[in-house]
Amino acid sequence: MWTPPKASAYGGILLTRGGRILLREPTHHYDGYVWTFAKGRPEKDDSPEETALREVREETGYDAEIVDVLPGIFKGGTTTNAFFVMRHIGPPGRFDERETASVRWMDFSVAEKLIVRTTNPVGRSRDLAILIAAKAWFDGNRSVVLPDDEYPRFSVRRYDFNSLDFPAAYDELSLDMFFCSDEARSIRMGYLPTDPEHSWIHWFEGTVLNMHRRGTGICLYRIHFEAEGHGLRAVRAQANRDRTECSGLSGEEERSLVKLQLLELART
Repeated sequence: MWTPPKASAYGGILLTRGGRILLREPTHHYDGYVWTFAKGRPEKDDSPEETALREVREETGYDAEIVDVLPGIFKGGTTTNAFFVMRHIGPPGRFDERETASVRWMDFSVAEKLIVRTTNPVGRSRDLAILIAAKAWFDGNRSVVLPDDEYPRFSVRRYDFNSLDFPAAYDELSLDMFFCSDEARSIRMGYLPTDPEHSWIHWFEGTVLNMHRRGTGICLYRIHFEAEGHGLRAVRAQANRDRTECSGLSGEEERSLVKLQLLELART
């Protein structure tokens, strides 16, 4: 059994056998955190284990099991933090979007590059120290049973590719398409293709899906959604009308193109 150190907040470090670690992107990059780990303060009568498992589930969508205690206490701006090493025990569910914009599995080198984007200097230093401790634990405990890399897909963000701003000149296209909760989740994830035959990149932010041409990075369409139950409804699209960038299609052709792309993305 483990004995967690006494701290004011507890969290979880999720790892896989292939050397991937899970990070979360806080909604609106709260307090300057761009990528960080799931953690939180105990509620009344909560044990450290209960606190950490609850925070991981709420902030990443994953149910998990505790494997070990991560050595060390990590000081932030207002809390002392202790972490458990965890393994996920199934596919992700819904996370609390008031706290988390997206989650991503990645290797340790990529995690370091994303953590340094945090502008909060105390939090950045703390999270880098957590990452170093997690890598040391992983290197010394490869025999511990960890899950395979079953869930490599991640939410696409604007900085994942060379993207251009949407222009000031655009036309409005009306839409009325409903997507159920599973389809809405796929839309929110976006899509960054690796197959050269796929020519569109999609990324979702707030209530808007941005559609960029692969290769040029030009944003040709922005699709606006409204929440409807656990699903989403596409209510309108903006079509790029910059003379140097626009597609040259008619409005009806563009509407058909957007609908087709949405249907394909929803089924990804």
